[in-house]
Amino acid sequence: MNSHVTIRPGRQEDARSLVDLLEQLGHPLSESQVMAKIELFSAHVSRVLVCEIDHKVVAFIALHWFDKFHSLGMTGRITALCVTEKVRDMGIGGMLLTAAEQLLKEHNCREIEVTTNMKRSLTPDFYRKHGYEEHSRHFVKNLV
Repeated sequence: MNSHVTIRPGRQEDARSLVDLLEQLGHPLSESQVMAKIELFSAHVSRVLVCEIDHKVVAFIALHWFDKFHSLGMTGRITALCVTEKVRDMGIGGMLLTAAEQLLKEHNCREIEVTTNMKRSLTPDFYRKHGYEEHSRHFVKNLV
């Protein structure tokens, strides 16, 4: 890769690029909604990291960390990860995972967890390739 790659915290000016990436995930949000999320994920228990190639945002990862009642130590959670289609298979997702894992270690997390949509057939293999193991099932009930 001859391009300049940077991973950094997300900023308000990234909102338009993140709207496009969230649409690729099937989560349509407005630019103002994404700006509010960026603000929220700048809090002390959450973060959004973006990856730029040549100063253009091409990927992001959103995460937070928390303490589980039933175990000791903090747990990190990936809530969203997307790499734009045209730069997939360039190692960007792995770079974001590495950056997220480092950040979560700095916040005393002992583990990191992620849930992936069952429609995304290739995603479980991506996480397995990076050392993630399937431990449980995730159930969701819509309350609205």
